[in-house]
Amino acid sequence: MDRVLLRNFLIFSILSVLCFGGLGVMLANSNKTIESYDEWVDHSNKVIIAVDGIARLVEGMISAQRGYIISRNPNFLRDYETRKQEMSDLLAKLSTLTKDNPSQQSRLDELRGYFTGLTFNLDERARNFDKMSKKAFDQGITTIDNLSRNIQRLHDDLLRDEQSILTQRVRKVETLKDNYFYTLIVGGCVCILVMLLLNIFLLSAQKKQFVSERTIKQMEDRFVLAANGANDGIFDYDIDSQTIFCSKAFFTMLGMDRPAQTVPVNEIKKLLHPADYDRANDYANQYLSGEISEYSNLFRMRHTDGRWVWISSRARALYNEEGRPYRLVGAHIDVTMLKVQQERLEEAKAAAESANRAKTDFLAHMSHEIRTPLTAVTGIAEILDKQKDGMTKKQQQLVSTLMSSAGSLKDLINDVLDFSKIEYGEIALETTRFSPSELFNQVYEITMRNSRDHGLELAFDYADFKDLTLLGDPARIRQILINLVGNAIKFTEKGSVKVKAHLLENSDGTNLMKIDIADTGIGIDPAAYDAIFERFKQEDSSISRKYGGTGLGLPISRNLARLMGGDVTFESEKGKGSVFTLTLPINVEEKEKATRKSDAQVTPIRKKKYVAGAEKILMVEDYEGNILVIGHILEDMGLKFDIARSGTEALKMLEKGKYSLVLMDVQMPEMDGITATKRIRDLEAESGADSVPIVGMTAHALVEDRNKCLEAGMDAYMSKPIIDATLRNIIRDYLPSQAA
Repeated sequence: MDRVLLRNFLIFSILSVLCFGGLGVMLANSNKTIESYDEWVDHSNKVIIAVDGIARLVEGMISAQRGYIISRNPNFLRDYETRKQEMSDLLAKLSTLTKDNPSQQSRLDELRGYFTGLTFNLDERARNFDKMSKKAFDQGITTIDNLSRNIQRLHDDLLRDEQSILTQRVRKVETLKDNYFYTLIVGGCVCILVMLLLNIFLLSAQKKQFVSERTIKQMEDRFVLAANGANDGIFDYDIDSQTIFCSKAFFTMLGMDRPAQTVPVNEIKKLLHPADYDRANDYANQYLSGEISEYSNLFRMRHTDGRWVWISSRARALYNEEGRPYRLVGAHIDVTMLKVQQERLEEAKAAAESANRAKTDFLAHMSHEIRTPLTAVTGIAEILDKQKDGMTKKQQQLVSTLMSSAGSLKDLINDVLDFSKIEYGEIALETTRFSPSELFNQVYEITMRNSRDHGLELAFDYADFKDLTLLGDPARIRQILINLVGNAIKFTEKGSVKVKAHLLENSDGTNLMKIDIADTGIGIDPAAYDAIFERFKQEDSSISRKYGGTGLGLPISRNLARLMGGDVTFESEKGKGSVFTLTLPINVEEKEKATRKSDAQVTPIRKKKYVAGAEKILMVEDYEGNILVIGHILEDMGLKFDIARSGTEALKMLEKGKYSLVLMDVQMPEMDGITATKRIRDLEAESGADSVPIVGMTAHALVEDRNKCLEAGMDAYMSKPIIDATLRNIIRDYLPSQAA
């Protein structure tokens, strides 16, 4: 209160000094100006008085000279000389008084000339009066009269001019005096008005302060009542005194039966959990220092029964005029139950993620376990298929069924593996130049037999892409198209499946491939639209029973398309067929022949190399079915080979003999293929021997498996099941005789 009164008094005093001081300065300046013009009026009066003396002195000079001529009385001559000197002094004085007036100075110069001529003629007539003839005397009188008239004329001009100046100066002085009076009246009124306004303001400010203080007191009383009645723990931390007011609920949530009261802040700090103490203090200090804009802290406090209570603390700081915090007011909320629920949700989430990972790992593991014997199944099927000319018709049908079933099983495993890769985020897209015409031809050849078996018309129209070369991943595009066309054939009982490819240009100049796969099949019920792209789902169980399939084809196709920046969409009407559309952004290279990339399941990693010596292969494989199939292919190629059933056995055989190529299974007992390859490369480095080409063979086909092969030192990589053509191609890459 005293500080406010002192502040208001200082404001009142400063404004009073400014008002009256300003008025005093204005009056002083006005008075100074009036005095200045008064001096100029006096100056004009002096000039007029001096000018008036000119006529008097000239007349006196002429009269004294005449008296001397008539009476020869020397007194008249002395009077003449006296007046003559006075006239000279008067002219000098006027010259000084009118020095700032060029017009009057000019008249004085002219008057001074006439005065000189007058004195000369008067002196001459006084000296030569006795000798002068009457005619000369009369001429002298005429000359003196002319000079006297000119002097009188100039006297009148000077007097008139100065009287005009005097009139202007007198008017100016009167105007200034009037303004001075008005300024005094207006300034006084303004000062009185300002003083009244200041008094009103000060009274109003004091009244507001009184009301504010009373309101604050009422608010504090209400705050105490609200703090006692609220469920939240209200606190008011006084930073200067290091005390804190805590409501009854504040103590209750900690198990204390205490009324609202003020306690030392250290008493409350002792209740903080040791693990949260430093963090909670640092957070509060950062907020009070302005490093963070909002105070919202979470920590634990000790309950009287020994357990720890999770507290959510929210508060706001109050700052003084210097910007220093002096209070921190807020509330504590017991969030122990919420924290427990959150921990349970996090545990449930972690368990779900773990289950999902376990499921994906299971799928990948099962894929590996199935791929290993599938190599033997597909290999034997291929061998029998090549020898079916010597079989009976029934045997040929059995071989065809075996080939078809093995192919279906391989496709199923590939779908499961692709699904596993997508969930792991391990799909690796490639960018290579390819011919879209060749790609469409491949899809047509793969799906044509199936469409013919269904009695359907299969038509491809890709005229927009003839003679073009594209940049992209042809293997993945081919996989999507085979899935979509295969689906269309599977769900179409009669009619046709038509594939139409369009080359479009976006507004930004980029190109877009749009492929429509239209069928005349059963269509899709609108109620099942949302389930079409869900994994392991089909429209309904009856369709699954009738048409078969895992429900992975469409989800995999859409995910692959989206990985490439495109999408798979559809339009369908129940009983009237469907149109599935694949859209992909592409880069076009016109008039260039596409470089076809082999679709073999082999991934070359290092440059191929040839090892001098006898061409002999070391097959490292523990599964007898694969040994039988791979051995048959090697024998058919006329190649010699040895067999090692573990990595340990392979190392021993490499120490004893020399091999041109090693076919290394990755997963084996005793020592796996990765470890064996590293040991082989280390031994080669120590001995300085040439490195033998090593080709990995594994049922795992994830990106991380390929990287493991690369890091271990393998030269190439084949995923199981091993295809006859794939194995032959890789052998040709590394054996000189086969390459030739």
